[in-house]
Amino acid sequence: MSDERVREELRSEIDRAINIERSTTRADLARKSGVNVHQIDQLLTRIPEKQRRVALADALSIAWALGERAVNALTATIGYQASAIEEDHEMRPMMIVATAMKHLAVITDAAADDRIDHVERPNTTEAADMLIATVWPLSSHGDSI
Repeated sequence: MSDERVREELRSEIDRAINIERSTTRADLARKSGVNVHQIDQLLTRIPEKQRRVALADALSIAWALGERAVNALTATIGYQASAIEEDHEMRPMMIVATAMKHLAVITDAAADDRIDHVERPNTTEAADMLIATVWPLSSHGDSI
């Protein structure tokens, strides 16, 4: 999980919550997450000189404060989905399909010219691994996790 990917996912989620959905403010997010406003501003900036490394504890606290979507966006950077502990772990077929389509799109784009070259290979390999992990619960091995 690169710091850049974490920062970009959090920046996107914070920006969405503050500027698009208007569900929170920087001050409210700082209060709820325990991360100070200056650190949140460092995540929001697109100016490289003002960006700082994101501590994992801060990233998780901010994602938790923003909600399930942000937590899943953050954990998706390492190929996982998250659910609250109190939630049951029932299979959600539509979520599986939607997630699988995202990974399949990477492979589809790379294969559009009927070949996958050395530049595309790392992304398609990662997408294929993620696709397998995503549909695993639907397979005959799904109960063996």
